[in-house]
Amino acid sequence: MAKVTLRQIAEIVGCTRSTVSYALRNNSQISASLRERIQQVATDLGWRVDAELTRQMAIVRGVTTPKDLPHLAIVINKSSADLANEVTPKRELDGARERAYELGYNAYVFNVADNPLSPKRLREILRARGVQGIVFIGTAGTELSREMLLVGREFACAVSGIRYLDVAYHTAISDLLACGRIAVLQLARMGFRRVGVVLPKGLDVRLERAFYGGVLSGMVDLPDHGSHLVHYAGEREHYLPDSAFPGIKAWMLREKPDVLLTTDLKNCRRFLASLPPGWQKIPLFSLDWFEDGLSAGGVDGLHLMVGAAATDLVIGQIHRFEKGLPPVRKVVGITGTWRLAKGFIPPGKKLAAVARP
Repeated sequence: MAKVTLRQIAEIVGCTRSTVSYALRNNSQISASLRERIQQVATDLGWRVDAELTRQMAIVRGVTTPKDLPHLAIVINKSSADLANEVTPKRELDGARERAYELGYNAYVFNVADNPLSPKRLREILRARGVQGIVFIGTAGTELSREMLLVGREFACAVSGIRYLDVAYHTAISDLLACGRIAVLQLARMGFRRVGVVLPKGLDVRLERAFYGGVLSGMVDLPDHGSHLVHYAGEREHYLPDSAFPGIKAWMLREKPDVLLTTDLKNCRRFLASLPPGWQKIPLFSLDWFEDGLSAGGVDGLHLMVGAAATDLVIGQIHRFEKGLPPVRKVVGITGTWRLAKGFIPPGKKLAAVARP
């Protein structure tokens, strides 16, 4: 099939090729009615965006900054101070931004925690800059408001990190069910016989109990394991609060796990430091691992890839001239990878009859 050219579209609409080029990039210099007319003609002819050509043309024209590339927006509600300490949202932000530029797009980042904007003002800025699509970085505990999310109705749009149930954009997310299952089965293969899981209740409830479901699906494939080795801590917190420490201690004394798996390494490490010396040496693993020296290993959620996948979802919609809430939400799940910290020596004892994750 012959490639559709800007000249063909311009001849049908009765305008210049440059006008077609601007309209197909959703540039606000072209009136909304003419943009819609040009985009409809392009769709009817089967035209598709070539973002790599856009990027190469920018290089040919001597562009040394990304200002002339087609534009995406990335919106996040997590302060810079929090991003310095929380690896997951930072990696998703970086992954979304890097993927945009790889595909020939410039990405404006709007951090509404650092620089508060009303939804109306954000919409005005995006229109003025000719933004074509938005990646919302979802963060548990600092979710974007419904009003802010609904700004995306005028743009190609996707969410990274968490599912928003009432504003159902396409979503890229780490496969948390797989994370839980992989972690439990890997620890069993390493020789641990009593895998104990401590989860902040508020976080897991916000994530639709995905971690809980994942670890249980792994435990049912292990001999002599059961749901009694999973302990919810706290109520609405997304971390392990000090008030939950006595309950965790009582659970550990009763169930006697030989390894701990959690999402909150920092506070779990503080909790272990408060126990008698024998319990302080229990190995600690993470359901959302990154190399920070606090754990012996865990499941790397590959959050750079999660952010990149959200950008892919947005750019795919741009290519199809799709905007707003889709009739059916697509969820892309990224399966994590098991990692061990440098220098950690596992028990070396394997369990028989352990299913593969």
